[in-house]
Amino acid sequence: MSIPKEPRQLMINLMYLVLTAMLALNVSAEIINAFFMIDKGIKHSNEIVDHGVKSTIDGMQAVAEKKVHLQPLVDAAKQVPSMIEDLNNYVDSLRFIITYESGGVYVTEATADKWESKGYLGSEGKLHMTEDDKMVGKPSGKKDKDTPQRVIVEQGRGEILKQKIVDTRNALLAIVDSIQHTEIEGVMIDSAEIASLKNDLLLEGPNDEEWAASGKPNWSAHIFGYMPVAACYPLFRKYQNDAKSSAAQIVNFLSGQMGKKELVYDNFDVFSSSPKPYILLGETFE
Repeated sequence: MSIPKEPRQLMINLMYLVLTAMLALNVSAEIINAFFMIDKGIKHSNEIVDHGVKSTIDGMQAVAEKKVHLQPLVDAAKQVPSMIEDLNNYVDSLRFIITYESGGVYVTEATADKWESKGYLGSEGKLHMTEDDKMVGKPSGKKDKDTPQRVIVEQGRGEILKQKIVDTRNALLAIVDSIQHTEIEGVMIDSAEIASLKNDLLLEGPNDEEWAASGKPNWSAHIFGYMPVAACYPLFRKYQNDAKSSAAQIVNFLSGQMGKKELVYDNFDVFSSSPKPYILLGETFE
């Protein structure tokens, strides 16, 4: 668009540009609330997955108390939860940083101490009082797009997250590879099943071709570039869910091996049977 010489037209054009920018920045309250609803739902799912993994490992250990030769499977399963801790903790730190940098959180008088203990210091204006319990813990700068861009993209934290996703996936698969090459009495591990597990693992490595096609300079810019703080919440929780669900996949796979037995036949016998269980008058028995 060329710059007009007439002042009135220049003013109109500038107002148009400002309006366009405001529309681009506007995110409706309904969409913001939807982000938090999704985040809450994924968080609940994560808690269920955590409980399931713990229960499965406890059950495996109970079986191994009687069948000690299966203990290597239990030991491998016990390593799995720790394999995803680094990624989960880093995601939590990102959530804290963008929330803190964008203004802090809403609290009630009853919950202020809890959030202050997490690092949101009220004296620095990071705690915002509300009487609505549903707002507690939500970021005050929920529509802020600049903070995620600066903190995650420009400061390089997104690329660190990308590498942690790759490292976590590799660590989980390494446990499967190690158990595949461990000789366990009576247990036969199917290589095709392992290949299927690796292919279906929920925690996928970042798709470089996808972000390159988007025209963005890197993966973090493609995922988090100028994303509202509220939208980052379910994204963060999604990566944690992928990690936890992948851990559950690995543990369930190891648990499933405890019931598999390799049958070695040392005796054979000959038997015969009729093609049908009955014979009519006049028919020939076979």
